[in-house]
This record gives sequence, structure tokens and C-alpha cells, in this order.
Amino acid sequence: MNRIVLIGNGFDLAHGLKTSYADFINWYWEQWMNKILFSLYGLDESDGLCSIRITNYHIPKSTYLNGLDYINALENNPNIFFNKGVLIQEIMKDFENSNWVDIESVYYRLLCESMKENPKITHKELNNQLSALTLKLHEYLTKIKIEYTGEINTNIKAKIYEPIALQDIAIGAKTQIDDLISERINIDVAFDIIHNYKQEVNMYSNLNETNIRTYIDGLQKQNNEIWDHLNYINPILLPEHIMVVNFNYTNVADKYLPHYRNHFVLNYIHGYLESPQSIIFGYGDEMDKHYKELLESNDNEYLNNVKSIKYLEASNYRQLLQFAESAPYQIYIMGHSCGNSDRTLLNTLFEHENCVSIKPFYYKKEDGIDNYTEIVQNISRNFVDKKALRDKVVNKKLCEPLLKKTKKEKLSSVKYYCEALKNMKCSTIGGKKSPYKPLLMLSIIDLFDASAIGNNKNADNQNLIIEITKYLENIFKNEWQEHPQSTYKFDYDIVNVLFYMQDEPFYALETLSEKVNLYQRLLEINKSFYYIKLDSDLIKLLTNSTTRQQLRDVLEEMLN
Repeated sequence: MNRIVLIGNGFDLAHGLKTSYADFINWYWEQWMNKILFSLYGLDESDGLCSIRITNYHIPKSTYLNGLDYINALENNPNIFFNKGVLIQEIMKDFENSNWVDIESVYYRLLCESMKENPKITHKELNNQLSALTLKLHEYLTKIKIEYTGEINTNIKAKIYEPIALQDIAIGAKTQIDDLISERINIDVAFDIIHNYKQEVNMYSNLNETNIRTYIDGLQKQNNEIWDHLNYINPILLPEHIMVVNFNYTNVADKYLPHYRNHFVLNYIHGYLESPQSIIFGYGDEMDKHYKELLESNDNEYLNNVKSIKYLEASNYRQLLQFAESAPYQIYIMGHSCGNSDRTLLNTLFEHENCVSIKPFYYKKEDGIDNYTEIVQNISRNFVDKKALRDKVVNKKLCEPLLKKTKKEKLSSVKYYCEALKNMKCSTIGGKKSPYKPLLMLSIIDLFDASAIGNNKNADNQNLIIEITKYLENIFKNEWQEHPQSTYKFDYDIVNVLFYMQDEPFYALETLSEKVNLYQRLLEINKSFYYIKLDSDLIKLLTNSTTRQQLRDVLEEMLN
């Protein structure tokens, strides 16, 4: 029995990469913001998605806003002429309504609408705009991929290579499981499969012949009751082959496979960044009711970006089908939403007679809310046979989050904070992150270095928070840039920076009432610094000279 692991965008996000479409959209507008800020003699430029012309160059230089907010703030400026293409307009509508967008779904929706009378955009124009957007996406992903450190999560790796759990297998697949067990109680077969893992994955090196024979002897004695007595983590039930199907364009998933891949295969089903011509970006839902209309239009340009057709340009899809046909398999879902943009492929895998179970690893927020139900709802849309759906999908009690770390575990680690600092949502100027947030954090570190609280190991944590709050309040009242204790001068409107710091894991705003609107909130911040709260776990790290220096090193590197 084999395993197919579906890797989606959530997998990269779990490794710290800002690969969401929301991150991409913010970056896209930051590029335009930078062009405007650094254009000395006006601007007249287009990138295939949007064009901007500036006739009278009296443009606000304020950069406390992120790219999107800055562009929006200039929309009504009489000296600036925006011409946003229909694709980017529709993407922004979805994004602004929910702060989330599925670009491929927006494209398909517009493609179907283009067949109607008086469409917003023709299909040829739409395809040109999608091509321009794909180039931008490739540019963005190439940039953030460079920032990836290459570290893997040992818990995720253990999940990928763990033994098959009988509780996960569909009732309708009992025959396949009986065949598997009958095969594996052959000592030679068991040794061969475990040897693959010991040599290439090095996760089962502690297994010896005595242990393996004990497992197999136990199996042989159970006879017909084997389902009830087989050990849940019995190592002889390791998958014979594993195919990791990477829907992302990055190579993060590549880090999880051994160098010698006789039994472990990585399939870049949608292409990869190093080969731009291999990238597949479009739509893949042949089950949609409008797809037939596209086929019957007798215009091939409607089908330019249909995934099932683009799959024929490479061998990846065929390799996946061959793997599915070769033996029974279970599916692990890691970070893939199972949305309609991949519906054709997922339906083929999910309803295949060799598919014996589908196990989603869900995302769990710090407040305890998870997206298991949402994933299963999306999975259900990929099934025609709903009975098979209910049998194959593993119930929530047997599933688990992709990442198990709790907030407390993460916040207690200086490594976590170093990564959080590196990934602060800063605007960019001239290709570098805007310095305001790093400067703010460095100034706070200065205060700890210059004060007694930074060296008081016996101080009560709550008192430390009160003391540092007083320091910050004093700084604010005396103008940040003039404060003598801060080496790093901060010559910007601190109120706006503080407001955007609320998105960071170590800084938060507090108000007296949930009903206070943005303007009132900023006024309250102006009145008192007591509405700013540093994370208490960060305070602990700042009171330690060693971890304080580690944080300083990260921040100073960001400013160089």
C-alpha cells in the first residue's frame, strides 16, 4: 500500500513563507508605491495589470501605510490617473471584502462571464492580464524563496513517513487491508520495506530483527481478529512508496525527501520556479456547469489556462496517474484547501478505486478554532459518490493539526521572535524593508540596556511591564527623536507605526471599548501610551542580556 501526500500553500505558510495571495497582493501594490515615491519627474508606466500616470508631481511622501493602503489613499488625487485592468479590479474586490482571495477562481469567473453579451473583459484580454500576473507572481515567489532558511519540521516529517493506521482506512477497503497484512507478515517483505526507511529516511534505525519478528509473530497469531489487535503504529505497515504531490512552485517540500528516492517521489504537479515555462496557473474544474460552454465555443483561447490541458505539456500528471493505478493508496492532505481550482485532479484521485482513505491535516488557530470542517466541505465538492466520501474521509477525532505547537511554546523561544522580527509586515523602499518597525524595536532594546530593569533578574514580571510602559509613555510625550536614551532616532509619526504594529505577534493595541473606531483609537494613543502592550514573553527575553543581544543582531541586520 502506498501514500500520496498533497502539499498546498498552507504547507509553505507553516514554514514561515509569506506565500498567501494576500501577501502577494500587498507586495504587488508596494512595488507601485515605491515607483511613485522614487519617481522624481512624474510617472507614466504600465505592467499589463495596471497603468499609472502622474502629471503634476505633488504626491504625498508618507510611507507609514502599506502598499495597498497607500495606493488607495491616492485614488482621488487629481494629479494621478489610475487605470486598473479588470482582473486586478475583481481580485481587489474579493480581497477587500474578506482579506482573502483565490486568484484562479476570479480568473475562471471572468472567463465564463466573457462569453456573455457586453462582458467586462474579452477572453483574449483576460488571458493577457493573467499572463502578466503570472510573471509578477513568479517574481514575488522567487524573492521570498531566497529568504527561506531550509529548515524542516520534524513533526511534519514524522507524519509523512508514519506507518499506515488501520483506523484511518475506509470500511470498503477491508479487502485491500487484509491483502496488505497477509503480504507484510512475510519476514522478507517486511525487512525489505523497513530497510528502505532505515537507509533513506533514517527514522526507524532503532528497529532490529528481534523486534520485527515479535511484531510479525503477533500478527500471525491474531488470525481473523487481526483488525482489532494490530498495533496502531506497527512499523511493518509503513507505506511501500510515497509520492509527495507539490501544488506549490517553491521547493520547501523537497527538503522532506531523502536524496536517494527509489521509494519516495516528489511531483511538482504545477511546475516550479526554476523553470518558469513549467508553471501551470489557471483553473481546473471540468465538473463545473459552465465548462461545457467553454468547450463548445470552438475558440481555443478559452482553454489556454485550463489545467487539465496544460498537464499534457509535461509528464507530471501521467506519473501521478500511474502511481494511483499501481496499488492501493491513502491520501494525506497538508496545507491544501481542496478548492475547486483543482477539482478535476482531486476528483480523479479521491474517487479512484485504489484510494482507501483521505486524511486532512488541518490548521488550528491560537484561539482553538480550526479549519477541519472547511477542508472537508471542499473535499465533498470533489466527490460525485457521497457514500464513498463518508467512508474514505478520516473523521476529525483521528486527525490532527499540521502544526502542533502551542502559542506558549512558540513565544517562549528566542528563535521564534527572531523569525517574527525578520518577517515583520514592513513596507519596502528601494527594495528594502521600511526601517520604522525595526527602529522602534531597537529603541525599546536601548531602553532595557540603559535602565536598571534590564539588569534586574529578580524583578517581578508585572512590574517590569509597568516600568517599560512608563518609559515608552515618557518617550512619546517628549518626542521620540529627542529622547536621550535612544541611540536609534525615530523621526516618524509613531502613532501610525504603532497602529500597524498590532499585526505583529509581539505588539498589540488595547482600547477601553471594542466600539472605538480607528480615528478614535489613534486619538487615544496620542493621549496615552498605556494603550500599547508589549508581549510579556518578549519582556522576559529582553530582560536577559544574551537573548536581548540576539534580538538586536537580527534588527540591526535588517537595517544594513
